[in-house]
Amino acid sequence: MRFRTNGKTIKPDITLFLNGFPIVQGELKSSAQGNQIGNAIRDLKSYESTAPGAFETGLFNFAAETHQYHVGAVCAPSGEYQPWNRAPPEYTTDADIEKFKQGARATLNPKTLLNILENYVFFEKTDGGLIKITPRYMQYYATQELVDRVKSGERTRGRHLAHSGQWEIILNAVRSRSPSHGRLVPLTTDSHPCRYRRSS
Repeated sequence: MRFRTNGKTIKPDITLFLNGFPIVQGELKSSAQGNQIGNAIRDLKSYESTAPGAFETGLFNFAAETHQYHVGAVCAPSGEYQPWNRAPPEYTTDADIEKFKQGARATLNPKTLLNILENYVFFEKTDGGLIKITPRYMQYYATQELVDRVKSGERTRGRHLAHSGQWEIILNAVRSRSPSHGRLVPLTTDSHPCRYRRSS
């Protein structure tokens, strides 16, 4: 798929669409040919600068090479592209060579993409404009577990260690997905106010 903006053209290796809108952009490299994952991330950052309109409706970007799969929020700095290190049992693998497949299957399947779109994308107003907030795998799976406990009425305690700001995305996702039957979901953080600016 090619995107053309102001006379400039980009051609990401993979683009996923939902109802005609691009929601994921991906760049692939081969370590056997000397191309590392950093090259894929640099290409994505270049594409964002060249054709920003192609990323406005995006949930996240991914960069991959033979044995690695990293996810980054749209417009996140290169250093914030990180591996997606957890996956549901149906996608989990212990083989290092399969980690690329595990991450791709865990994030790019329709169920997960629609879940992130519906429940895990938030915006914060700043002096520089809106910031799109999307989850890392830690927030995503911690929230899934919290929601499951609330829905089941399970009276057990769970713990998720996170930076104080990361609780905002967890709290908002739990609030949007949980039935309000008088249940109390206490979240304890180490500072106040709880603010969060970017997560990939």
